[in-house]
Amino acid sequence: MTAISHRLASSDVLAGIGIVALSLGFGIGAISYDIGSLARMQAGFFPLVLGVIGAMLGVALIIMGLARQGEIPRPPALRPLLFISAAFIAFSLTIDRLGLIPAIMICGTIAAKATPSTTWREALMLSTGLAVAIWLLFIVLLSMPIRVWAGF
Repeated sequence: MTAISHRLASSDVLAGIGIVALSLGFGIGAISYDIGSLARMQAGFFPLVLGVIGAMLGVALIIMGLARQGEIPRPPALRPLLFISAAFIAFSLTIDRLGLIPAIMICGTIAAKATPSTTWREALMLSTGLAVAIWLLFIVLLSMPIRVWAGF
């Protein structure tokens, strides 16, 4: 691999390209809304500003990655990606049917197993603590109208 291709494949350059692409998506999506002005911001103003700032940071990351010799990135770890994605999907499928507490318990348990060394006992303890903390924050302290259990 040549020095140029090694630099183009560095983690910083690839991350910068990803950030620029995501930021451009925000910016393009914001254009479909009214932008308004600085004094009277409309719905598209904030996503457009985030898109511009993100794109600038991504370009800066690309430039920094090209300026120095970086390592070739490793392929992504699939286990955490799959377990965290499954946790999001499980939460979205169970929150309406089962309620907040069971959905958090299921989501937390699945997400905790993204690390192979986590035991089932540790995952259940973590998800129980998470469910109690979220219940205290959103239901008790903020009085949000979220169904805690199915039927309640």
